[in-house]
Amino acid sequence: EILNQLETVMRGSLKIDNYDVSAYIKTTYNDYFNMLIGMIVPELNNFPTQKECFWDYICNYFNLSLTNETNNYMGLFFAGYGHCDAFPKFTHIELYRVVGGKIKYRLVENYEESNNHAQIVPLAQPDVILTFCKGISNRFINYIPQKVESIINSKIDALPDTFTIDQKNALKTSLSSSKAEIASAINTTIQNDNVKPILDSVQLIPLPEMGFLAESLVNITSLKRTFAIDGNQQTVGGPTDVAVMSKGDGFVWIKRKHYFDKQMNPDYIMKIHESQ
Repeated sequence: EILNQLETVMRGSLKIDNYDVSAYIKTTYNDYFNMLIGMIVPELNNFPTQKECFWDYICNYFNLSLTNETNNYMGLFFAGYGHCDAFPKFTHIELYRVVGGKIKYRLVENYEESNNHAQIVPLAQPDVILTFCKGISNRFINYIPQKVESIINSKIDALPDTFTIDQKNALKTSLSSSKAEIASAINTTIQNDNVKPILDSVQLIPLPEMGFLAESLVNITSLKRTFAIDGNQQTVGGPTDVAVMSKGDGFVWIKRKHYFDKQMNPDYIMKIHESQ
């Protein structure tokens, strides 16, 4: 029964595409598994079929998308131009861990633009930047339609007994589309009044100003993470490096930290390295 429950859970879990380290786990940790079985539940050795099934589930467990990995991932973002590209492209991936020399990762987004359409792509902690661009947080975009639906249903339930249960249910059914209509109206207003004006500006402003905009968006995130006690304190901040990429100029630093002053004596720098 326990094995059947475990199988059900694993079948319903998300598997990482093109990633399978079960054979490596089975080869590397087979002796360790047998040792633990002997220490904790030696009776399982009397049931070789169930024991092997259990071991297979454990080995395949490492191929799944695990919460302790997805909550503590490292992000990588590659952006730029190919030799034959007139417009930029990017690839965004999340790295989880390395097992048996094989990287466990998830492709978040691939983007290849073929026109003059602009995008702002926040990474890592996007909530503040998205709130700035949209004029409202994603949390409230989802909350408002759900709250309206909840209020409508509670008002219908509170109608006097002159309304039958069938009539109340009919009212709920006829008004159920309100949630989707409100969500659509909110998103349309956000796009027209907030997002579109910013993106229209991004595709026209000079590159240095584009770098300044990107830095400012990071700074407002840093400001909130500095002063808001929300569990994410001090997770964004410090000096920010700023660079721009273009087809003509390539990669250009706008603002960059330096470990050592350019005018510092090279002999002094060498002594610092020797002391380390």
